[in-house]
Amino acid sequence: MKIDFAPLDLPMHRRLQTAVVLQWVFSFLALAPTCIVLFFYLLFTRFWLISVLYAVWWFIDYDTPSRGGRRVPFLCGLKVWEHMRDYFPIKLVKTADLDPKHNYVMGFHPHGVLVAGAFANFCTYATGFRQLYPGLTSYLLMLPLWFRAPFFRDYIMCAGLIPSDKDSAKYPLCKRGGGNAVVIAVGGAPEALDARPGSYNVLLAKKKGFIKMAMEHGAHLVPVFSFGENEVFDQVENRRGTWLRWTQERLQSIMGISLPLFHARGVFQYSFGLMPYRKPISTVVGRPIRVERNEKPTAEELDALHQRYMDELSNLFDEHKGNYGVDKDTHLNFRDFPHKYPESGSAGTRMFLVPTCRLPAVLSTGEGLRCPPRAPWHITSSLHTQAHTLTHSAVSVVRGSSPHSLNARSALQPAAVEGSGVRGAAGPVQGPDSQRTSDFFFFFPPLFWAPSPIQEATAMKTILAAYSGVLKGTGSSILSALQDLPVAFWPCRSKMEKHLQVISVLQWVISFLALGAACTLLLIYMFCTDCWLIAALYTAWLIVDWNTPKQGGRRSSWVRSWTVWTYFRDYFPIRLIKTHNLLPNRNYIFGYHPHGIFCFGAFCNFGTEATGFSKKFPGIKPSLATLAGNFRLPVLRDYLMSGGICPVNKNSIDYLLSRNGKGNAVVIVVGGAAESLQCAPGVNSVTLKKRKGFVRLALQKGSDLVPVYSFGENDAYKQVIFEEGTYSRTIQKRLQKILGFAPCIFHGCGLFFGNSWGFVPYSKPITTIVGEPITVPKIEDPTEEMVDIYHTMYIKSLQCLFDKYKTRFGLKESDVLYIN
Repeated sequence: MKIDFAPLDLPMHRRLQTAVVLQWVFSFLALAPTCIVLFFYLLFTRFWLISVLYAVWWFIDYDTPSRGGRRVPFLCGLKVWEHMRDYFPIKLVKTADLDPKHNYVMGFHPHGVLVAGAFANFCTYATGFRQLYPGLTSYLLMLPLWFRAPFFRDYIMCAGLIPSDKDSAKYPLCKRGGGNAVVIAVGGAPEALDARPGSYNVLLAKKKGFIKMAMEHGAHLVPVFSFGENEVFDQVENRRGTWLRWTQERLQSIMGISLPLFHARGVFQYSFGLMPYRKPISTVVGRPIRVERNEKPTAEELDALHQRYMDELSNLFDEHKGNYGVDKDTHLNFRDFPHKYPESGSAGTRMFLVPTCRLPAVLSTGEGLRCPPRAPWHITSSLHTQAHTLTHSAVSVVRGSSPHSLNARSALQPAAVEGSGVRGAAGPVQGPDSQRTSDFFFFFPPLFWAPSPIQEATAMKTILAAYSGVLKGTGSSILSALQDLPVAFWPCRSKMEKHLQVISVLQWVISFLALGAACTLLLIYMFCTDCWLIAALYTAWLIVDWNTPKQGGRRSSWVRSWTVWTYFRDYFPIRLIKTHNLLPNRNYIFGYHPHGIFCFGAFCNFGTEATGFSKKFPGIKPSLATLAGNFRLPVLRDYLMSGGICPVNKNSIDYLLSRNGKGNAVVIVVGGAAESLQCAPGVNSVTLKKRKGFVRLALQKGSDLVPVYSFGENDAYKQVIFEEGTYSRTIQKRLQKILGFAPCIFHGCGLFFGNSWGFVPYSKPITTIVGEPITVPKIEDPTEEMVDIYHTMYIKSLQCLFDKYKTRFGLKESDVLYIN
């Protein structure tokens, strides 16, 4: 893609315009999460008092947004907003006077992606709202969740923004004397998903809440259309029925905000980025529709006023479209809410659609068997997206160990059997041509059964033949027909166990990579929902429990003994081999080598009971040390502590070895993040030559040193290894120093295909050998010479351990352990 860079000789006023719009886009997209993160970050620094004082103020000021907010005219009139106005440019067009003795409900259309026109016209004085409509004060409605973000809530209230809930919206309308205009982007978040250049669709067909509110308060309705609002951003194609659209609508229903994948230009180039295009936006304010106060309007009165509003909006669009480059044949389209998908077609379900009219062809040739994308399926008419109810007739099949274990039920029985593996349903569907047809939907969950295309066609032909026979009065049932299917169609026990092994490993990899960040975002998000009390209570608990990881943690024998860890163990498989007894009246420091990418062997052997550590070493309690930063992440910290995992810092290890009794074994992955950058299949090297801190700690606490080597740890993933001195290697090391962990570029196999790339590790055996303990005296202040002596003893012991067992686990006699 060719990048079109901006000229270097742009005038200063254009650069200022770009800078102002950039800060506005940042504020819209990222300022709220930034403020939330800052608020919590300050709690754990010496500036914690700022967050505490703000929290007190927040509690006192909590209801201010719902009582008209706190507009600051000085900020609304800043010259910075004039630069934003001129960037597009944005223009406010008046068509009729608005009497300041009345209150108004302005319906803003369309929503667009970032509602640039609404903000510039009604939240700032840049386009002259006060001069065009003297005596009126505008209040732009915004999603309530943004007013639950600390600091950010005060920023948006300064511009006259208020929450879009009923109580907040009606507060200005209840003020006596009039002069208040509530501006509502009627289409809301769902409409933003259709915002793209050339689109003139508005979600209004069933939006009547603002009409009812206007009638209840006697506020006049004012239609507003913003030409060019949809032109400032492009959006990734997301037609209804696609996976992307389904995901966006599902997230919107959960979070309350839509997530359009939009793009336009950049700051210094015009090819891509999140900066809006410089396209003119002209916001036309229509004539007011007089509304008489009616506290309890009937449905007929509501519908009549709603229809009149749509007519006025349509007339406003037709009257002015020629002035703003819209074709004369283009008209405004009023649309309904997006279609909600049926639960029967949930994500991850494979669906076959075969029309009844094509049964003969299907049965004879197998043609016409279509496998649509794995997404909820829906039927749309040419005018509206409609949901149609399927009849209750359904076919249910119980999946057992073999097809002969199926319960005999008649075909078309209107009941679903628990544990059903295959579902079918038949029902009338109104097609686009308004003719009634019967479509049959068959669902095959793909997780445990991935048939070939020939098997799929054979299965479908068998089922459809049986169904056709039932319709004609011949044939017994679909269930009896299914019993004749090959046994290979049904998963055997060994395949099921293999799938469970893959799932157990994958969940751990995902937990390692993303659980901490996901839980942090979830906690922040919950503060912006009605579940904020849960997040507040957990935050309070987090503060109280902050030092627990440094004080031995909170081990759970139940979690360590979960069955999922046995599947985790068997995937590779992982083994733990004992070479010598360990006395329970001593403490130990295990040096684990090598690090690998994810330390699978260390976690399985010392963070769970899957390999039987407690039985092999009775009286010894292992504690695997990992990055201290993981224990600052909500939920993840508790998850790690339950496995007996502790922070790898001096305070935590000191507590375990000196204030937690005897029989403690602290497992330290000595090579750490630096060693992981060198790991690859067939590599036998450890980072140890200058790692002496764990030896010094062992001397200070009088804890015995135990070398541990894990054969096969480096074989679980392949990694792109950059040569020393290269630019890529320098970046990796720099990031490792900043983040505390190494950003490795690695891959394993795919989830469904072993020869594809993915995050699932290769199924290679990992064997962990626990060596002979090195007795260490207690010396509170050991000299460098003493540290070097025991460090050398440890290296020799580790090399002897490697040489003794290397040929038993796939290495050659000539293979050598390299100490870096």
